[in-house]
Amino acid sequence: MSIESRLEQTRPEYPSWRRRILAFLFALITVGAGHAVLGHTSRGLKWFTSLVVAMALLILAVVFGWPPLAWFFVAVVVVIRVAAILDTLRLRNPQSGFGGYTAILLALLLIGLGELAASATTAFVRAERYQTDSMYPTIEAGDHLIMSRVYRTVGRGDLISFDYPADPTKRYLKRIIGVGGDTVQIFNGQVILNGKPIERVSSPQACVVYQVQCTIWRETIDGKTYQIAMLANDEFSGQNISRDFGPVVIPANMVFVLGDNRDNSADSRHWGNVPMDLIRAKTRFVYWSSNQSGIRWDRLNQILD
Repeated sequence: MSIESRLEQTRPEYPSWRRRILAFLFALITVGAGHAVLGHTSRGLKWFTSLVVAMALLILAVVFGWPPLAWFFVAVVVVIRVAAILDTLRLRNPQSGFGGYTAILLALLLIGLGELAASATTAFVRAERYQTDSMYPTIEAGDHLIMSRVYRTVGRGDLISFDYPADPTKRYLKRIIGVGGDTVQIFNGQVILNGKPIERVSSPQACVVYQVQCTIWRETIDGKTYQIAMLANDEFSGQNISRDFGPVVIPANMVFVLGDNRDNSADSRHWGNVPMDLIRAKTRFVYWSSNQSGIRWDRLNQILD
């Protein structure tokens, strides 16, 4: 056998340019789909499985509120997607395997599975941009939040996202102060829960809301400590805001919520309690934040109490 014949036999057999373009397009849609188009179904399934595992670990990182680990798995997902596309581009036809319409059908099946995986991710994790100051200083206008839709229970002190009872098409974010059976009262700005004032101490931290001076307080409820903002006494005197409320008893299967920006929040004091079945997620951390001045780097990856 001549040298030319032997070289011809050992030369890789690459698919047609049409099939390679189709494989590239499928690879852009779902990891592993491009491999299936080229007949490398088993290899494609391995890439697809690695992506699903990385996405599952990303969800767990969000559920448990671990921003650095969540970002790590975001990077892993991106790397897997890019690497799978590059791997698709360098493949040659297999010695044996699926071809033609069968390969396309398998690729479409992987795309369907990929869509299911993406839907599962959005069912567990929610990203949302906050655009008001009603939760200042915990959350500021322009914060982009990661929320977990996976939780066993919610209780006093938790930050929750819920459908606004008067208009379920609107999404609100507030802090739970009372649960079913609790008696909530507010006297001169002090929250009284079941007859006892919620523990709070003032903070020297600077506080300005809408160019008005305010005071930062650290409240503690059921072992959870968080910050709230209240207008300074000399500024409050000119405001048409009542700092007294209740007492009211929270019905079963409902929660009483307040904004952390106590003098600038529409909450349960104004429109009532939130039914438990309207709660959609618990907030975990800020993944991005910006305003007219640009990116607020100090708020990135901030865990929300």
